[in-house]
Amino acid sequence: MYKHINALLVPNSGLVGVYNTEEDFLAGLPPLRTFRIYTNPTSDVNLTNALQLELINMGDAEPAPEVPAVVSRFQARAALYKMGLLGVVSDAIRTAGVMAQLAWEDVQEFRRDSPTVAALAASLHLTDTQVDDLFILAGSLKV
Repeated sequence: MYKHINALLVPNSGLVGVYNTEEDFLAGLPPLRTFRIYTNPTSDVNLTNALQLELINMGDAEPAPEVPAVVSRFQARAALYKMGLLGVVSDAIRTAGVMAQLAWEDVQEFRRDSPTVAALAASLHLTDTQVDDLFILAGSLKV
């Protein structure tokens, strides 16, 4: 149990680093643990209750995973499901118009640089980091 935790929120990253001491941070030492903070953009609960922490052990830090440029239809939908966003996205598509509905029903792959992906993410108030995380998760899913 910690008596005192030294933590640093890395701006615009969604990451919080936990250090033994402030001196460790100032010396540029790696954090003991890193937490990624997610919020549910569709939640109507307050932000404190909507935070979900994912513990990432940074002891043997690996390079950040590469964001896939393309994921399959299954991978994209499975990642949305795992993050609790599949129903929200499906609802958004139903109100987005016929072309969006046709694309959602027939697309075989999702491209990270797609204007449609960017527009949908903006309508759901997802950050670029959150979309990247979805693509990384999707890319890791194999059938």
